Amino acid sequence: MTTTVLFTVQEIAEIFRTSRAAIYARLCRARKGLDDFPLPCFGKGKRCYWTQSSINDFFAAREQKASAPSPQGKRQLSDTTRDALKKHGILPK
Repeated sequence: MTTTVLFTVQEIAEIFRTSRAAIYARLCRARKGLDDFPLPCFGKGKRCYWTQSSINDFFAAREQKASAPSPQGKRQLSDTTRDALKKHGILPK
């Protein structure tokens, strides 16, 4: 038999080191599809409880996103930056 750990809004606020109001705001944005914040177990209008696994999955996804290299588009270097890179042998002279 497995035990499911449920977190309340106050506990989620403590985990994220923010206020309850900020959690409710993120929850509102998540329900509109504007935020990737995990949705609570029960539907809208019920008490908000999150499972420990949903919070762990959320943090794992954020860590993976943060560690992934971000694609950078080609942009022009300033003359100062280009000169400094040439001086240090990073760019050909």
